[in-house]
Amino acid sequence: MYVTLFYQYLLRHSSISVNEIDFVASFFRKEVLKASECFIRQGNTSAKLAFVEEGVLKTNYTYSEEETIRSFSQKNNWIGHWESFIGQKPSPNSVYAVSNCQLVTITRHGFQRLEEELANGSTTLRKAIFEELQAAWTNPYKRIEDPKERYEKFIQAQPEVAFELSTENIATYLQIPHELLLQVLCETLFFYKSI
Repeated sequence: MYVTLFYQYLLRHSSISVNEIDFVASFFRKEVLKASECFIRQGNTSAKLAFVEEGVLKTNYTYSEEETIRSFSQKNNWIGHWESFIGQKPSPNSVYAVSNCQLVTITRHGFQRLEEELANGSTTLRKAIFEELQAAWTNPYKRIEDPKERYEKFIQAQPEVAFELSTENIATYLQIPHELLLQVLCETLFFYKSI
């Protein structure tokens, strides 16, 4: 499964030929990250990027002791901070495993070597990774004013992720007070029970 998902991703999102897949995959390593473990800590330099094979991770930052969750990542997503990884600068975010995760990682040195070895194919792969990491920075639910609608859109868009999360994580991500989210959940459950 580890090779299959990652290989499928490489074939879909880059100009890497079937013959080059094993070569490209040789630059990556399989890693396990247990629930609550940190992949990168805010303020540290991102030493690796990772492709998620299994599990859920959250990207967040803390400011004035208040957590803001930027995104949740699941299988077939990339995690890390691009500018920190490429420019070797401190990351403004942390990435933590919400559940046990299987990752396919590449180091900065490995990424540089891959780019040198694979001129054309690495450009498309680089662009795909960059675009996915950038897209994760945008929380699509912030513009929805109604908390119930915000929660429902999140559940519809990311059901697998939602069921892995605590209500506290969901409330933080959707920027809804936890008590209000619990009220929305109770109303939603009551509505479905009465149907």
